[in-house]
Formats: sequence, structure tokens, C-alpha cells
Amino acid sequence: MAQIGSKEVESIKVDEEKAPENDLMRSFILDSLYELANCSWIVIFFYDSVRDFQVVREIRFRVEQATGLTCSAGIAPNFRLAKICSDMNKPNGQYELANNYEKVMEFLSTLPIRKVCGIGRVSEALLQACGICTVGQLLERRAALKFCFSELSQECFLRVALGLPGRPSSSDPRRKSISTERTFTPTSSREALIEIMEDVCDMLVEDMKRAGVVGGRCVTLKLKLSSFDVLTRSETPGRLVSSREEILAITGETLDRELPNEFRLLGIRLSNLQFEDERASGEPISVSSALFIGNAYVRYSNSLNIRSGLLARKNH
Repeated sequence: MAQIGSKEVESIKVDEEKAPENDLMRSFILDSLYELANCSWIVIFFYDSVRDFQVVREIRFRVEQATGLTCSAGIAPNFRLAKICSDMNKPNGQYELANNYEKVMEFLSTLPIRKVCGIGRVSEALLQACGICTVGQLLERRAALKFCFSELSQECFLRVALGLPGRPSSSDPRRKSISTERTFTPTSSREALIEIMEDVCDMLVEDMKRAGVVGGRCVTLKLKLSSFDVLTRSETPGRLVSSREEILAITGETLDRELPNEFRLLGIRLSNLQFEDERASGEPISVSSALFIGNAYVRYSNSLNIRSGLLARKNH
């Protein structure tokens, strides 16, 4: 399995006549390049340990030739390991981890825990307090995990330490948010940024349709400065945001507050989502609405009790 990580491939034009003559490699490269046109990474499954390195190298070369953007790649036995490997030789390289238990454990033994997707600063600090700084130490000092983490987190850490893929979720599989982003040559031009924002918004709306998302109640604008610092600005308008025009109005105002900074990436995320099947059955009652209804019911019940008391007194 390989993961291609890129700084957002904005457009790729594939010349099929220049594709490799080998049918298998040709198929992999052409299909992968088409997929890369609208995403920042792609997962490819391989069955030949020799060809995979060549295919990934060719894909990276084609991306750079078509867009001028470099990308890194990871080749490993599963998605989690491939994602880690894609960070090893940034910004323009690839790393292959052999499909071998001993090699995987050797690779993980000295890998810093912060390199693992899902381990953030808070978890890192707690693990370091337990004397755990590398993935290998997760296994060596697994007894300490019991005192600081939930059973679910303990299982997750042990799966990481053993090089296993993530466990499929048994809870509601529906996504919590949906987003799209794009990298470009650094610019501070409002006109250029608005044009990019419109393209990103169009891609987001298309993704929403495919995912059955009606809209969301929180809109987040992600901006990466030319210095590579990342800004995220969230707006909660108090209503369901569903149309292209609404999203652009909110993100446009947010962008204006951050200008004239120079940016190299722009992304839009919609969260607190509502899906088509929810709309058909009616919007779910929010916590605040439930509290309001509950309080209103209590007041109504109290008024009935008072009335009952007054009537009882009159009857006497």
C-alpha cells in the first residue's frame, strides 16, 4: 500500500501516449493521476514489491511536471504505516517499509510518538510523563498506559506499537465534517484568493452532494501563510448553511479580516452536519432546544399546580 501526500494537486493533465508501455504500471499511473486531480493524498494497493516503488516514483514525477508542486510518498504494509512513511522524506521523496514483521518492528522501535497520526500534543505530554517517547516504548511500558488512558486509547496505542491498521469504528460511521483545500503559489491578492475560494467552494459543494450532506452549522476557513503558519477561523451563524452563496459570504468576510497577509493554502470545512435522511425525518432537537422545552414544561406544570391550588381553595 502506498500513500501519496502532496501540497494539493490543483490540476493534472495526463498524456496517455507518454504513459509506460507496461500495462499494469500504465494503468496504475493513469488511474492515480486522475484521482489526484481533486485530493491531497491517494491510497494505492500494490501486489508487486518491485513495481510499487517505480509506480510511485513515476506518479510523483508526473505531478511535479504537471503542476510544479512536489509531493512525498510512503509505501508500507497498511494505511497507517504508509501515512507515517509519507512524512519521512518530505518534501520531494518517498520511503518504502518492507512488508516484513521484523522490519516493521525495527522501524517503529525508534519512531517518535508524535509522528503517529492521532497522537497530539496532549497525548504526547501524557505519554512522555510515563516515560514513553518512542513507539517502541509504547509496547515496553504498556502497563503504564492503564493508569493514564481509557481502554479504547490503550488498544489504539498497542495497535500502533504492533504496526497494525486502525480498528474499524462500530459507532455511527457518518462523518463529523467535510472539507476541501487547495495549495497555490503564495499571494496576497484579494481577487486571486476569492477566485481560489470559489473553486474550493465548488469542490466542497460537489463533495457534499456525493456524501449526502445537506449542510452544516459551522463554517471554518483554513489559511496557511507563506511562512507555513496555519490559521483557522470558525463561524457559527446559528442556522443551517447549505448553499454555495452562503458559504462564500461567510468565508469571504473571514478572509477580508486576515488580509493583506500572504497565503499559500486555502481550505473550507463544514461541520456539525445534517444529512439528507435527517431532513426527511425532521431536524433533530439540539441540546439548547431540549433544555428550553424542558424548562417551558416545568413552568407550565407549575402553573397547573398553582391553578389547581386556587380552584381547590375556591371549592372549599
